[in-house]
Amino acid sequence: SAADGRLVWKRRIAPAERTVIGGGRLISKWPVRGGPVVDDGVVYAGAGLWPADGTYLAALEVKTGKEVWANSSCGSQKRVNPHTYQPMDTGFGFQGPLAVTRESVMAPTGRENYRAFDRKTGEFRSSGAMGRAGSALAVVDSLIHCGGGSFDAQTGKAVNRDVGARSMAASPDWIVQGTPTAVAFTARGAGTARKPSIGITGRAGGAALIVAGRRAYSAGGSQLAVVDLDAGKVAWSTKLDSPIRGLAASGGRLFVSTEDGRIHCCSEAGGGK
Repeated sequence: SAADGRLVWKRRIAPAERTVIGGGRLISKWPVRGGPVVDDGVVYAGAGLWPADGTYLAALEVKTGKEVWANSSCGSQKRVNPHTYQPMDTGFGFQGPLAVTRESVMAPTGRENYRAFDRKTGEFRSSGAMGRAGSALAVVDSLIHCGGGSFDAQTGKAVNRDVGARSMAASPDWIVQGTPTAVAFTARGAGTARKPSIGITGRAGGAALIVAGRRAYSAGGSQLAVVDLDAGKVAWSTKLDSPIRGLAASGGRLFVSTEDGRIHCCSEAGGGK
């Protein structure tokens, strides 16, 4: 519950309660790496690491957790090998937050092209152009942005080149894309126009990125950089004591979550202090 933090429901997408070693600790054999996305009273999420072990996509009612539909065939699709370009009978794993359009659920897969599923039934529909991969995915206007490339949401056809983006956010004018060393910009709409990237020192990019007002906030490792979108330069930067995992902004404050379990509150007026 958003009001008091009380657990309302929880549901396992995977078929069983099994664990494996991951990141130096025990984790689920089918972790929810297809980060949940919520729209129109339904939450969509994907679970699973390795196609051979099975990967799963599900739609659940937000209020009750009741299953709307489930797809258990994600790990056993007939597709083209991205290296040999030969047919193969295997699927994919989820890697990164999902996104939705009016018709589809979009899933990033990390080192392969994204996948699109029918939003009403969960059935597989299409995949993005070969050679364009990434775990950062966003759907803005009529385009899908994944791995720094832009694709037509209806056909999956690539409309511009890859910039290697690891994080993304949208402003009224631009799709802002973060790499370890720069913030790049792709115009909204056709998705083909760009403006010069803004370099950031200390590899303060790629881990997290948000846009609030006329500024972009970019993080990589323990470094944080704030980019003035109008001036086209870094307004201020700082370094924290632990790797940064998430960013949020509200009321003139920047909230930063770090790997050591802390939440930092930075003041815009104080130059990040």
